[in-house]
Amino acid sequence: MALKQEFGIEALPERQNDLRFSVLEIADLHTMKEDIGARESHWKEILLSRSHGYNRN
Repeated sequence: MALKQEFGIEALPERQNDLRFSVLEIADLHTMKEDIGARESHWKEILLSRSHGYNRN
């Protein structure tokens, strides 16, 4: 969605179901939202997803 909003890029119809993801870490159901956000930021930094344009936040 971010690519579409930012750059007007839209997936070809045959590629719209090609999204893949991996669970990198699990958290307890009682984990604070701030801690979840910190871990998410950690993985974005490790995987360089911001610098490669996969995440804007």
